[in-house]
Amino acid sequence: MTQASSDHTFQMIRPVQHSNFGIIVGSVSAMTIVGVIAVVAITLVRPKEDNAALIATVLGFLGTATTAVLALIKTVQTGNEVQELRLDVNSRLSQLLQQTAKAAKAEGRDDALAATAAVAAAATAAALPLVVPTPSSQEVSPKQE
Repeated sequence: MTQASSDHTFQMIRPVQHSNFGIIVGSVSAMTIVGVIAVVAITLVRPKEDNAALIATVLGFLGTATTAVLALIKTVQTGNEVQELRLDVNSRLSQLLQQTAKAAKAEGRDDALAATAAVAAAATAAALPLVVPTPSSQEVSPKQE
């Protein structure tokens, strides 16, 4: 999320990124253990037959399953990053809207002051008498040339 400093510049504050390294290593290790157990089980159950084709099929399936698990982990990680980016963009957009509202309000004040100054300048140019409150409440007119 973002934080505004006193000079109205924005600094990005990023949350700590958690690594999926442990999850990846754990899932690959679990799939490897399942593969070893499957090969040993096939070898023990069918000791006299040729098990090469069956072992290749099991290991091929486990390779594909491991790849799918790794893709799922990366997809979840990417989804989390997209969510973080969406929150960051929404936060920045909210700040932009707040700053725009403040600027518009300030600009409106400037416009009102400019209009007041224009009326005062027009009154002075037209040499209209101005009433200035004084203790004696006398009417004071601008000097005429």
